[in-house]
This record gives sequence, structure tokens and C-alpha cells, in this order.
Amino acid sequence: MVKFKLTSISNGTLEVSGPAEADSGFEVTHVRFMVAQGDVIVEGGGEVSGSGWKGAAPAGDLQQGPAHGFGLAVMLNASPPARYETLTWVEAIALT
Repeated sequence: MVKFKLTSISNGTLEVSGPAEADSGFEVTHVRFMVAQGDVIVEGGGEVSGSGWKGAAPAGDLQQGPAHGFGLAVMLNASPPARYETLTWVEAIALT
């Protein structure tokens, strides 16, 4: 499962993180995220480490409160035949 767990704004930076657990045989290799709050949209990339991911981007005009988080995860299965699969998701989040 790949999703948002922590979403916060600190010193003008949006910080996001969550679990990055893929189906058996797959490994999450890349994560992209977007946070939307009204007309304000911030996007960035995440780094995957172990069973989690985290990312940061300039917060722009985002404020603490409700928002929507959108994600794209790229997963690799290196077993023959090697292949990539993608997962997209959206969820209601709270910026703290």
C-alpha cells in the first residue's frame, strides 16, 4: 500500500510521507505527489527508503487545513519478464 500518512507545512516547506509497500514481487522505486487546496497546487517527488517514502516541496500558498493529496508510484518487478507497474491514488488529507 502506498499512501499519505504525514502531511505538514514547516518554514514554508510542504513535507509529506507515508508507507510504500508493494504487492509481492514488486518494489516501489519512484513516487510523485501533488497537493491541492482550492486553486493552489504544489507538486514534487518523493524518495523511497525501506518500506516508506517521503518528499518535500516549497509550500507556496498552501495553508494548514484540509486538502487533497494525489500520488503516483512506480513499481518494479525484476523477475522475468521484468516490468514496471504504476499506481495512482487520491485521498483527503489534513495539512498540519
